[in-house]
Amino acid sequence: MRTCIYRLVASLVAGVLLLPLSVHAETEGTSESSSIPRGRGPSDEGLNPHLGVMGGYLGEMGDATTQDASVVVEGGFRAIPELETTAQFQYTPGSLATPSGRVNYNSTGLLAKLAYRLGGSTPLIRDSYAAVKSGAVLTTLDSETTSHFAMGGALGFDISVDSTNNISLGAEGSYLATIGDNTPDQASILGAMKYWF
Repeated sequence: MRTCIYRLVASLVAGVLLLPLSVHAETEGTSESSSIPRGRGPSDEGLNPHLGVMGGYLGEMGDATTQDASVVVEGGFRAIPELETTAQFQYTPGSLATPSGRVNYNSTGLLAKLAYRLGGSTPLIRDSYAAVKSGAVLTTLDSETTSHFAMGGALGFDISVDSTNNISLGAEGSYLATIGDNTPDQASILGAMKYWF
């Protein structure tokens, strides 16, 4: 079952990462005035709220490492065209190998993200962003739960895929440094689907 979930998540991430290549191939040879459909993005006015779901892999790095499927739910808005403020809830169920055997190891993140949209006219670049994240990460090792502060950065993109410009597909890669004793840092690669209001 777990292998099936990993393959499904890997297929989603691979498809999302290859999307810009197919979009670029479709626009080859078109006139300069044509453009890729855009979401309610950086050049639009208003708050542009969105809800999104991401799925992919999260790796915990420390004394013992683990790679597990991860799910993120997020909601955010753009107060100004270039800056997007987002709240994220990330859950990663998994297990960790120890000398006494495998134990349950779950990670839950409650994070705030501030993203800067790059803009411009190049298809993939204009839909890309660089972000900083910070917040609390709760880790549960068997029955013991601890909380830690985490901060880090992320790179990602969102490309509109429908004629109404409300749905976007994209990806986000992030690294979070977790502060505390015996707390693993986290690196994740996630495929994303967002709905823009």
